[in-house]
Amino acid sequence: MPDLLTRSVPPPRSRPESRPIRRLPRSLGYALVLVPIGVWVLGAAVVGRRDGVYERWRRLARFQGSPEPLRIRRPGPLSVLLHAGLSVVLGLVSWFLAFLLGVSVVRGPFYGLVEHGPFGPETWGGPTLAGAWAVHALVAVPVIAVLPFVLGGIGRLHAAAIRRAYGSAVAWWVLPATIVLTVGGLLFFVAWTRQL
Repeated sequence: MPDLLTRSVPPPRSRPESRPIRRLPRSLGYALVLVPIGVWVLGAAVVGRRDGVYERWRRLARFQGSPEPLRIRRPGPLSVLLHAGLSVVLGLVSWFLAFLLGVSVVRGPFYGLVEHGPFGPETWGGPTLAGAWAVHALVAVPVIAVLPFVLGGIGRLHAAAIRRAYGSAVAWWVLPATIVLTVGGLLFFVAWTRQL
């Protein structure tokens, strides 16, 4: 008969599909406060108060529910400035995506209540109000469903980039993905403003 005291018992299974949903509001908040925090970090780095920077990132990661950055190494002034700049840009991209989320909510399912026409053939789903309303709602609903997760992902990716700056082990792709996301977000913003 096997010894019940020495047998390993697997840890209780959590429901992983519910954890990201519960973390989502905090991840959204994290992404949206990146601009003021990034500006504060830029100022602190310029005046040489990098110890306060670490504490700020640690509290922000704790708020989001991400692993906190371990202070294995102290990033140099250039690294602090680079991460502060990335924070500001990713925060601005997050604000822009939050704006698009708001526009999608207002002009998607509620299109007919906020737009009173005229509805010409160049209107999506036009020339009737019913067709335009249906098409705008069909386009907006997936955007409304996906954008909160994109904003949460931006926050989690940024938190991983900060952990990397302080020497914590993170995946190799975190810094390249952060840079690509930052540049891509800027290009998306410029492209969106040019089509207005």
